[in-house]
Amino acid sequence: MLPVWKPAEPASATPNTAYRRLGMIRYTATATAPRIENGSLALDLPMSASPATGFDEIWPATGEVESGELGGVYYAHDKNTVLCAAYVPYQDEYRRPVFNAYSRAFDVLEQLGYPTIFRMWNSIGEINGNNHQGLEVYRDFCLGRALAFDEQALDVTQAPAATGIGARERGVWFYLLATSRQGVTNIENPVQISAYSYPDRYGPRAPQFARASFLPGSAQEEAGTIYVSGTASIRGHQSVNIGDLEAQVHTSMENIAGLVSPENLLKHGVPGTFGLAAIRSSKVYVRHDADLPKVRDLLGGYLPAGADVAYFPVDICRSDLLVEIEAIMQPVGP
Repeated sequence: MLPVWKPAEPASATPNTAYRRLGMIRYTATATAPRIENGSLALDLPMSASPATGFDEIWPATGEVESGELGGVYYAHDKNTVLCAAYVPYQDEYRRPVFNAYSRAFDVLEQLGYPTIFRMWNSIGEINGNNHQGLEVYRDFCLGRALAFDEQALDVTQAPAATGIGARERGVWFYLLATSRQGVTNIENPVQISAYSYPDRYGPRAPQFARASFLPGSAQEEAGTIYVSGTASIRGHQSVNIGDLEAQVHTSMENIAGLVSPENLLKHGVPGTFGLAAIRSSKVYVRHDADLPKVRDLLGGYLPAGADVAYFPVDICRSDLLVEIEAIMQPVGP
């Protein structure tokens, strides 16, 4: 399942409804809470420096779409896939409201009959700042999300691919994709400790996500898809190449290449030939605006010419990381 990326529609424009959509995530300069528009989900994320540098990410539907809202969680589904989203306004402490929002989202998935999440995105304002108790906002967020997983009695190995990244406004926004399909496989990286096994030095609860998730193909889409989590210059559990932008870019891409190598995918039972040439779209998060041109140049040797690529000047989940890269892949070759 691949999203469609296109230049942002003006806020006053009539939405293009020429094809069915689960929803549209607008990466732009100002935020909104999620909502239902014209029968599908809509969410504006504050990730771009200006509306002119943003874009719309449209998640297509394979059938008739049903949409609605339950307990502040907005959703749209087509009997195969559900897209849902929620918003947590700025808080002095995020543990409880994030727990509540994620718990409600998990309840919605259960009510609608979508047992398996395969991708999550989390946009977190002031991600490297501290809450009123002195706990970093990202760690505060991770604690609340982990408690929601606990409540659902979900094993940490069931946590899907995810991105936790900074936002340019205060608050927390998240959206996720879940499926009724069987065979979703989470993938870990042999050179990185699984995030959910990080030691206590990274906070009261470790981040709950897999390095990637594989969604098998359907009758409408023969190829399976790999969703690569936000990936940075981390080996084992430690940040490496501190202060060296070029080395962080290279290590991040080496991590992705190793993650989807034939040897690693075979170990996880994932079919198909992937590799970096299989990248269909990529989001690149860069801490400092001034580094954007250099990062674009550095990634020119890694990303396929036909891939959709978007760059965002936002903070990263660790204050010593300068860049984070995620990707969506489909098999290449016969």
